[in-house]
Amino acid sequence: MDSLHFKIFKQYPKLRYGISTVEDGSMVSISESSSYDIPNRTTFFNKQKISPISVVYANLSHGTTVAIIKNKYERQPTIKCDGLLTTLSDVYLSITVADCFPVYIFNPAVYSVGIIHAGWRGIAKGIVKKAIESLKSTHADISSYLVGLGPGIHACHFCMTPRDAKPFKNTPYIIDSSASQWHIDLSAAIKDQFIDAGIPQNNIEDSKICTYCTPSCFSFRRDNNRNLRTMLAYIGYMN
Repeated sequence: MDSLHFKIFKQYPKLRYGISTVEDGSMVSISESSSYDIPNRTTFFNKQKISPISVVYANLSHGTTVAIIKNKYERQPTIKCDGLLTTLSDVYLSITVADCFPVYIFNPAVYSVGIIHAGWRGIAKGIVKKAIESLKSTHADISSYLVGLGPGIHACHFCMTPRDAKPFKNTPYIIDSSASQWHIDLSAAIKDQFIDAGIPQNNIEDSKICTYCTPSCFSFRRDNNRNLRTMLAYIGYMN
C-alpha cells in the first residue's frame, strides 16, 4: 500500500486524510498508552506537515459512541469513543486500526469531516447508525456526504465462530459458513448501512485494501501478536 486515495475526494485539495503503514511503526492504541504524544505519532504527522497539537485522538472502546469536536483546543475527547466529527478547519481527527476499518467522512457543502472505527462489534452494535445521527446534527442533508472505506480485514480472512457471528446470522454478509467458521464481509455491511441511512451508493468508495493480505498494513489476526500494533488513520480540512 503506497498511499490511500479516494476518487470521490480528489476534487477537494484542502481535504487531508491518510493512514500510516508498517514503515511508520506502531502507533499504539490510546487505551494501551498513558501518553498521547508517543514518538511515532509525532514523527508521522510531522512527515504529513500536520502539527501534532492539531490532532484529536479517539480513545477507542469498540462501541458506538461518536464525539463531536467543537473546540480547536480540545486535545482529546473527554469520553471514550469510536467516532469523531467536526465542522472546524485545521483540526485533524484520528483513530487507530489493525484490521478494523477506518471510515472517512466528508461533507463538501459545509466542510465537515468525520472518521469512525468500524470493527465487527461496532458494526453489529450500530456504529454507522450512530454516526449518521451525529452527522444530521451538523448538516441535515445526509445525501451530500461522501464516505471512504479505508484498509480493513476482508472476507477472505475474516472468520468467526457461529456463536460470535450471531449478529450477522441470516444476513447476506456471510460469504462462507462451515461447521466451525463463518467468513463475514464487513465492508459490505458498512456500505449497506450507510446506503440504508440515505447516503447514495455513488457517494461511497471502498479502498478494497485487505489488511491481512497487505504486508505494509498491521493486521491483528495475521500478526497474531499479544502486543497490539496499530496504524493511525486521520482526516481534516485545511483553512
